[in-house]
Amino acid sequence: LSNAEKESARRQYFEQVVAPRVPQDDLRIARDQFLSQTAIPIQKEPESRHIGAVLNDTVISIANAAANGIKSAADFISPGNDFSKAVDEFVKHGEESQSDIVKAGRDKFQKELQSAQTAGEEISAVGKYVAQNPLQAAGQAAGTIAGPGLGIKASTKTAQLLGAAEKVAERIGLGTGMVTNAAMSGGDAAGSAYDMVMQTPDDILMQNDFVRQEVEKGRSLEDVKKEAATTAARRASAVPALIGGATGAFGIESVLAGTAKPASGRLVGALQTGLSEALQEAVEEGATEYSANVAAKEYDPRIDPTKGVAGAAAFGAVLGAGPGAVIGALN
Repeated sequence: LSNAEKESARRQYFEQVVAPRVPQDDLRIARDQFLSQTAIPIQKEPESRHIGAVLNDTVISIANAAANGIKSAADFISPGNDFSKAVDEFVKHGEESQSDIVKAGRDKFQKELQSAQTAGEEISAVGKYVAQNPLQAAGQAAGTIAGPGLGIKASTKTAQLLGAAEKVAERIGLGTGMVTNAAMSGGDAAGSAYDMVMQTPDDILMQNDFVRQEVEKGRSLEDVKKEAATTAARRASAVPALIGGATGAFGIESVLAGTAKPASGRLVGALQTGLSEALQEAVEEGATEYSANVAAKEYDPRIDPTKGVAGAAAFGAVLGAGPGAVIGALN
């Protein structure tokens, strides 16, 4: 709520709830005391950005999205490794360097997702964030496809330079895209599951049979927690990796590799690739979120497997549709 909305709600509460219980002669004094004791701190609204800050915010969003893709690939190989932790610190440092407006928008988005009670509320939160922060959403979308896109183009060109036939080089590029997509999708789920288990309170974790038995044998809880987190990460990565690898054969990846059939026009290409990429990303992100939740739930029964799935799918669809439409129009 804005400061004005909070103030209105406060005064309305007094008039409707408190005032009827106060004698008329004491009403003014009671009102003054109530307003004084429930005063709401004035929250400073983020100042508007100048063009330099806008560019800085957008570049950081692109870089962070690309870095998160690299982190996911690393987590697919070894969940919770030192390199992933370093990348995570890099992303956090970048976020801290962004303007107050971007920070406020991101915090608001996260709070709305966490407080959402239904899939519709999660999707609504995504819609509002994208509408209110279009440049940040666009930056995230660009950064997300940067890694796979560069990998596809580099492998295709390298194959051609080594004398491979055009069709063979295109297939090598597409294969690179599929493998990269699989690693990033699987690693994203693995990293999320790993973090959720590592953040589980010790008393909750000790309710798990495996954890309790290992601790009773004399192992430290921290070591057992890391093993449990790694196990959850491995389990979480399997399905998203398969989905990511399969969907990597279509959409943007096929266009960049050169295996996609040229569209009959720019509008057709934009619609075909945009819709294809939106659907693929929705399935990938939804599956990633669900798989991570299910894997971590074994060690933290408080986790709702469906929490965040609709929001992740909706955000994936939005971030996939834009780049897909642009690249499809160029096909």
